[in-house]
Amino acid sequence: MAFDRLVQYRRQRLDFVHAGLPAVFWYVLLPGAVGCIALCLFFHVDDPRFQAILLVGLAGFLSMVLFVIIALDRPLCGETSVSSDSYQLVFDHFMRK
Repeated sequence: MAFDRLVQYRRQRLDFVHAGLPAVFWYVLLPGAVGCIALCLFFHVDDPRFQAILLVGLAGFLSMVLFVIIALDRPLCGETSVSSDSYQLVFDHFMRK
């Protein structure tokens, strides 16, 4: 019973390797980020240097958010992936019994 669940969870994990964010998420996120930066240009600020600092700060924040979303888009692949050590530990535990 427990081994069957382990095998089932392993299969689900392997299926999720190729899973990613839906395309509609990107269709909303990317134009939203560009629109947010464009809307900031409508606000009148007397000091152009201050407005440039605000825009660079907003663009930097949005780029960091996009980077995190892209890095975590496939949680089971790449450098930021979830390791299989816990699964190996459970497998070894059940195989000893």
